[in-house]
Amino acid sequence: MSIAGIRSNRGDGYQTLVAFDWALTVLSDPDYRWIEVDSVSYSVDDVVIGKTDGTQICCQCKKNQTHFKSWTIANLADELEKASGLLANNKNAEVRFYSRDSFGTVAKLREYATTQPDEASYLVNLSQEHQKNDATLATIFSTQAPNLSTYEFLRRTTFETTHELDRMEDLLHERLRSIVSNPTAAYNALWTRIDLLGGRMGGGSSSTSPPALPDQRKSQNYPSTGRCIVSPEHES
Repeated sequence: MSIAGIRSNRGDGYQTLVAFDWALTVLSDPDYRWIEVDSVSYSVDDVVIGKTDGTQICCQCKKNQTHFKSWTIANLADELEKASGLLANNKNAEVRFYSRDSFGTVAKLREYATTQPDEASYLVNLSQEHQKNDATLATIFSTQAPNLSTYEFLRRTTFETTHELDRMEDLLHERLRSIVSNPTAAYNALWTRIDLLGGRMGGGSSSTSPPALPDQRKSQNYPSTGRCIVSPEHES
């Protein structure tokens, strides 16, 4: 296999690791309803999670920047533009960016935004550096979301720098060990399930329970939509 092919596979694996972590949350937390991989319904489409309150968390997974540099706003312009359009058109949506590399200036601006109580305060207290980056974001949003403020975008978007792939995998095994009797079997089964969701495959029954998950919830797979829907096993 070529180096490019290996890198592509590792990028796919990174997305699956992010989806896997969310799948465990969906299966164990009643506030979460479903997970979709490679969505065709959302412009930020790598992983989408639905909550019971109607919130949709849309995830963009970027394994690493070229030469492992920090991401810049210019590097992320296309993804930021798509995210702005999604947020402008869907008031229930949130966006999360994932990468092993730092998100640099945009993450710094987002951190600043979280310290401000409202948009007016955000604008008044911008430093010269933040003013420049805020203006760059506003220019990116001007086509897809001219009415979306940079402050609203930053309040509804997070940028998460993750561990290396092997550590991400170790942490998933740790989570599984606390909730299942056979974590290795559960890991392999759920990894396959997530791959099938992304490929719109699965065959056979559309309802399958992950092995030994003790929370009395059942999962239903819909290969045609790439969505795993989770509902209570017993209605009260």
